[in-house]
Amino acid sequence: LQGLYGFVNHKMSVWFQNENHIIKKDGQPYVTSPDAVALVDIETGEPITNTDIAVGDRVAVVGMKGVEAFRSPAGLDLLGPQHFGFDEITYVPIEQAVNGN
Repeated sequence: LQGLYGFVNHKMSVWFQNENHIIKKDGQPYVTSPDAVALVDIETGEPITNTDIAVGDRVAVVGMKGVEAFRSPAGLDLLGPQHFGFDEITYVPIEQAVNGN
């Protein structure tokens, strides 16, 4: 995804398996499961599934804090980046990732 407006110089990519699990910003891990990310139409706010997105679609990337139970060590075993084979990515809570902490 190519950024718009204040994000024009940034790119995001999405890795998904039924749901969005790994979001990279400018090639670097940004938000991961168990936090949730949805793509929505920038004009209507309607969600867009990854299989329906097309070149030229204008979308917003919306992130949401995951359920606390899945942020625990046991929860991360079930839904963290390593569960999906991304051993090099460490889970960072979305509230820290978006604030640069």
